[in-house]
Amino acid sequence: MKILLVTSVLIAVVSSQGGLPFLTTSEVNKLISDANYVKNQINCVLGKAKCDSLGNQLKLAIPEVLGRNCRNCDAQQAANARKVTDFMRTNFPAEFGQILKRYRIRQSHSYGR
Repeated sequence: MKILLVTSVLIAVVSSQGGLPFLTTSEVNKLISDANYVKNQINCVLGKAKCDSLGNQLKLAIPEVLGRNCRNCDAQQAANARKVTDFMRTNFPAEFGQILKRYRIRQSHSYGR
């Protein structure tokens, strides 16, 4: 199964200012193509497993990406967030729902400015 996580799982590194880094579409595709890696990131975000550096950064990015619809993202970051979110809804709907619940997020469907 091919998998964007980041978010997803998702996005990647959160800068010290709380912004999201620039990832190319191919980098995002590479991250989500590894099902075991994605599952590890999901478990991290849900507090069910130890986090690596990306997992910790994802936890910081979730409020911006999901809670604020990537309001502070540039066009590429918003596209990546949309891809990951769509991927999660399709391939991990139960886990996506748990993430929304854990972070107390009501998801809307717009991304970016």
